[in-house]
Amino acid sequence: MLNRSCLPLALEDREFPDGFRASCQRYTQHYQRTHYLHYHSCLEIGLCLSGSGVEFIHEQIYPFSASSISIIQKGCIHDSHIIMPDPSNPPSQWKYIFVDLEALGMENRLTQSFNMYNKELTALFEMMFRELDEKPEGYEAMFRMLLPVFLAKVERLEPVPRPLKRSSMADEIASVINYIAQAYNTDLTVERLARECNMSVSYFRKVFRDNLGMCPQQYLIHVRLSMAEHLLRTTNKQILDISEEVGFHSLSSFNRLFQKAYGRSPRTFR
Repeated sequence: MLNRSCLPLALEDREFPDGFRASCQRYTQHYQRTHYLHYHSCLEIGLCLSGSGVEFIHEQIYPFSASSISIIQKGCIHDSHIIMPDPSNPPSQWKYIFVDLEALGMENRLTQSFNMYNKELTALFEMMFRELDEKPEGYEAMFRMLLPVFLAKVERLEPVPRPLKRSSMADEIASVINYIAQAYNTDLTVERLARECNMSVSYFRKVFRDNLGMCPQQYLIHVRLSMAEHLLRTTNKQILDISEEVGFHSLSSFNRLFQKAYGRSPRTFR
């Protein structure tokens, strides 16, 4: 079982123990206080079996729930996590396929990372996963035939994020989530976000909490801290520079919020 809390920053060759440059993993995404941004040195394809949350994909945020397919390009920084900051939330169940397209002699025509819902993709994924998991005779050849069909289907589809909950305002909130992902380091205010949805501030707060389980400001802080955590792990930038880069104008405020979220100061964390 893959343990993401111990996952190296990049997926290494040991993830292909049989020599065939495609492998599969089952994974249970439990609630965790710390979310780990990482990347792989190959294509990652995921299928959510149950549960819900968001994927943080290269500074974009996509909701996911059962039957969503995630397509993560080689080298794309990402993480998946349950949105509600509450240990009582049920875990999400996933299946993953990792593929070294270059080693298999296949061209990657995809240009972005995203998630989507599509029954045909789900069926194709399950067929590919079964071949890699059970390894019947000739599974390598069968996988090589199925994968191009899967990728061609993905190429024809536009990513369509779904809201986490089905409500009349969920689509507007999903748009705001993506807006926050792109502008998290600017001077975002609740008033500005409410205007994006053409709502009053009080009603926006209510709808946002109903859909995401937290207030807009809490979510914005969460996104900023997630990016700060990644920069602390992967760069030598000064902590003051990181705090400003992700949108905090006060170093003391950044230190306090980071300590509260991760149980350690930014300096100790690094």
